[in-house]
Parts: sequence; structure tokens; C-alpha cells
Amino acid sequence: MFHNNRKTIGVFAFRPSDPFQKKTCQGIIEEAQERGYNVAFFSSFGRHDHNKRFVNGEKQILSLPPYEDLDGVIVATDTMDIAGTKEELVENIRSWCHCPVVSLRENVEGFHTLGIDDDAAMEDMVMHFVEVHEFTKFCFMSGPLDMEEARARLSCFQRIMKAYGLPVTEQQIFYGNFWTNCGADACDHFYQDGYQPEVIICANDYMAQGVSTELLRRGYRIPEDVCVSGFDGIPNTLFFSPSITTVEVPFYEMGKEAVRLIADEMKKPSEDQEIIFPTRLVLNESCGCYTLQKQELILNRCRYFEKNEADRNRRTAETFMSINLQEVDSLSMLSGLIKDYVVNVEGYESYFLCLCEGLEDATDSSALKGYTDMMHMMVGFHEREYMGEVDLSFERKDLLPEDVCGLTPQVFFFMPLHYKEHCFGYQAVSFLESTNAGNLFLPWIVSIENAIENIILQSERESMIGELEYLYVRDSLTDLFNRRGLDKYGIPLWERAIQEKKPLFVMGIDLDDMKEINDTYGHKEGDNALKIISEAIQFAAETNDVGDEFAIIGYGKTEKDVEVFQEKLLDYVDAYNKSKKRPYEIHASFGIYYKIPSRNMSLEMCMQNSDRKMYANKAKYKEKRGK
Repeated sequence: MFHNNRKTIGVFAFRPSDPFQKKTCQGIIEEAQERGYNVAFFSSFGRHDHNKRFVNGEKQILSLPPYEDLDGVIVATDTMDIAGTKEELVENIRSWCHCPVVSLRENVEGFHTLGIDDDAAMEDMVMHFVEVHEFTKFCFMSGPLDMEEARARLSCFQRIMKAYGLPVTEQQIFYGNFWTNCGADACDHFYQDGYQPEVIICANDYMAQGVSTELLRRGYRIPEDVCVSGFDGIPNTLFFSPSITTVEVPFYEMGKEAVRLIADEMKKPSEDQEIIFPTRLVLNESCGCYTLQKQELILNRCRYFEKNEADRNRRTAETFMSINLQEVDSLSMLSGLIKDYVVNVEGYESYFLCLCEGLEDATDSSALKGYTDMMHMMVGFHEREYMGEVDLSFERKDLLPEDVCGLTPQVFFFMPLHYKEHCFGYQAVSFLESTNAGNLFLPWIVSIENAIENIILQSERESMIGELEYLYVRDSLTDLFNRRGLDKYGIPLWERAIQEKKPLFVMGIDLDDMKEINDTYGHKEGDNALKIISEAIQFAAETNDVGDEFAIIGYGKTEKDVEVFQEKLLDYVDAYNKSKKRPYEIHASFGIYYKIPSRNMSLEMCMQNSDRKMYANKAKYKEKRGK
């Protein structure tokens, strides 16, 4: 993997731009590079919406890794919010991996575990509000109970409240979703029937921000009227106003320790270990006891403003990129347009789009069911240099072509490329600094995915138009040109013959005894006779027309060419008759027009001329047979 004979650690964590993932990834990268390991991050944006088909596309990233080739695995299953994803990943690891596996923050049987001391952290938080602030009216905002950390933090809160002899009613607990959008519902729940909480403890920082925003909107002062606290210590707690009292979790140290544990396990296998990391209570403005200097808070908010400005500029660029991508009609155009916008992948070092085999020829995205054994790197920026139009084929298990892999430790983030559940491939991104790792955003990649889908749809439309056009100018029975086809392709030959003063060859053909064959042997045999004549025409010529009569148009032919055409046509029919495949023989009458046409002689008139000769020959044939 990565073609450099180094050991590779696979990391599975969704939503790589979230604070927990970014800090953990930073620790993993720095420790792995120090030890000379490659790192492959397999990630997705998770369940951002309820669109099941999109979610199914995101899940496909779990089928990409060559599990059996990984030398170590780190999983953050608590980031995987797509139903069934945790179970699928664990099953894949157990079935295919033969290496040390470390689970972050969640216990998984058979894996080493790095956790945090939720009990001590929650105890410190509650103790602060009881003993320092002397509060008795507590509310707790829990996360979803299907998540282990939410259950653990709620249980800790209830246990410690009981130890202090403080009651906890149903009204004092609200079950949130670990995000900012349920603050209003939480406030409605906590403040019903006139209850006035003194503090709202939240199971994570995002919910603390959401409930704080809603409290401020309703006119409550923080911390004068009510205190708020969070958990995890993400940077936003310092940017927010008021800054949120929280519990700082050592994500960066956990990432480094995960790599150390894998390295030790490689040398000497051991029994499953569980390592618990201590946390630190960080007091901020939301409880009135902030420990940071005012100047440091101001500096943090300035950084937040700068970050928001950078995010706003990135979103603007992504909007215009999305607009321009609507005009892209080929993968080569896609590559050229990404060149103008790839700088918005903040801090990237290399950026590649690896597409499934056959994607460039696809006319129906629904046929794209999963990653192909062979992949094609068709958009590339290697060490920030645009590679131009490129198509590097490689085996999927290698993840990247050898040409773009270095001998130094390689670190790449792999994200799925898809339209709903239709699999296009994946993007691979490396970053210049570990602090930039995970700077991948949904609008960017969705714009590219939609552009690829539009390219496929356009190809599909062109294919359908071509098919309809083919059917429009062809006879359904014989597949020869019909009258419309003859007009479309014959008139240009007629025009050219006039301009260049060269002969035009027009032959009118009609199947003899058609009615007799139909009446005696049935219309199916009549159709067969027509097909034999059409095959004879195709054998003798390329440009043709069919109805009840056939017409052949040739340009620039000599008289010898015309004779050869007649001979080949008749030879084909004679050979068929001699084969005795049918109880009847096939015969055809034809007439030939062979002259340099003039403007006074339309193509229709040329065909009428050949038809007159053909009908005269048909009459002679009937007379000869006595009919």
C-alpha cells in the first residue's frame, strides 16, 4: 500500500472537519510520521440528512479499504451516525484484519480501548456548581441514548446528584442530539410550569451553545440568571459569547497514544487494554468563574472572526464553482475547472480524484454499484502541481497510483464520490500540516459529484438521441435506411455529385413474388425474404434505403464498380437459394440510374428514373414466368 514498503495504519472516523476528529487526527498523524508509518483515513460526511440514498452512498467508503493489508487500525465508532455502519465496520475488521485495533471512546469487544474518565469529569462539574455556586436546581441535557458516551454522562450526573441528596425529576432531563438545533425544545422542557433552573449542564459543547443561544434570545442573562456548561472542550467554547464552561478532553493525546499502542502491539502482542485519559474542568464566562485572561478571550474571538471570514470566502468560492461546474460536459473539463478552485481545500498538499473503471464511458449512473477492481486517477494535483489531463490506472487495493506516492510516510484522507447510492469513486487528499488535516467540506465534494452525474446524464441523453435518430432513419425489420434516412444521407451525395461533376449511381430494387410468399408461407417468411435482400444489399454496398422497394445510392463509382455491385448482390441471393434453406427461391428486380446529375434533375427524379427501369424489369420477370 502506497508503494513505499512502510507499515500503514487505517483510521475510520466520519466528519473529519469536526473538532474531536481534527485534534485526534492531528495526534495520529504526528506520532505516525515520527515512527515512519503511512496513515490512510477512511471517512465520510455521515448522516447529514434523512436522504437514505445519499447515506447509502456515504457508507460505500467501508468497502474501499484493503483491510487485510493494514498493519494497524484505529476506529472512532462514536462518529459513525449512519445506521448499521458501526456493525459493518467491526465485522469487516474482524473478518479481514490481522493487526492491532484501537477503539477511541467506545468499548468494542476484542479491541484495545482509549476512553475518558466521564465519572471524574462529571463529578468535578457538578461539584463546582454545588460547592462553589451552592446551586440546587439542576437541569441536564443528555445526548441520544443509543450512544455510549451519552448514557455514561447521564448516569454519572444522576449518580452524583443522588450523592449530594439532590432530586432529579423527568423535567430536569432533556434528551438532545449532540447538536445545536434543539436548544428551543430543551428550554421549553426545562422551564415548563414555572421551573427556574440555576444551571443547565449539557453532555457536549454543541448542545451547550444551542441552549445558550436560545436562553439569550428569550432574555435570560448568562451567568446572572442561569449558568450553562458543556463537555469536550472544543475550540468553539472559547469563541462563543459567553465562553462556555466545559470539560477538556485530550483528543490530541488520545490520537498519539493510539499509534503508540499499535506500535507496541506490533512488537509484542498483548491482551486487550483499556486506557482511561483524565479530563480537565475549564471554567469560562457561562458560569462566571472564567480562568482565561480577558485578553486571551478577545484573541480567541478574533481568531474565530478570521475563521468565519475564511469560511465565508470558501463558501462563496464553492458557490461559483458549483455554478461553473454546471457547464462541464467531460471529465477533462472537470479537471481543468477544479484547477481554478482547488486552493479552497485549505492547506492541501496533494488532491486526486480516483474514478471507477468505465465511468468515462458510462451512460447510466444506476449501473455504478460499487468500487471496481481497477481504478483510474483522472484528476490530479501532486504536491500542489496540476498534472493536466491524466488517466493513471491502478489496482483499487493500492488506493493510489505508484506515480503519485513518495518514499516518505504518506498520509491521505479518502472520501467517497457518489450520486446518491451510485458509486463514482473517491477523492484522496493529503495536507501540508497536521493542523489542516480533515479540512474537507460537504459543499465542495457534492458539487463535484453533481458535475460527474451531469456528465453521465449528458452522455445518456446523447446516446438516447443517437438511438432515436438511428430508429428514425432505419427500417425496424431490415435495419437499412428508410426513406427519411435516404433523404438525410442521400441528398448530400447528390449535391456533391453535382458540385464535383461526378456520376451518381442510384439503383431501385424490389422483391419479386412477395405476395405469393406471404400467401403461401405466411408473413413471417415474407419478412425473411426481405431480410435476405437487405443482407445482399449490405454485402454489396454501404449506403441504402428500404421500404417495400429498396434504393441504393452511390457516389463517385465507375461503371465497373456498378457491375461489381450487381454481381455481388446477385451472387449473395444465388448462394442463399442454392442453400435450400427455404421451400421458395428469392428473386429481385432492379433498375439503375448512372449519370452526372444536374440541378434540373433532383434526387427524387433520379430515383424515379431507376424505379421506372426496375418496374420494367419486374414486368419482364413476370412475363418470363408466365404470371
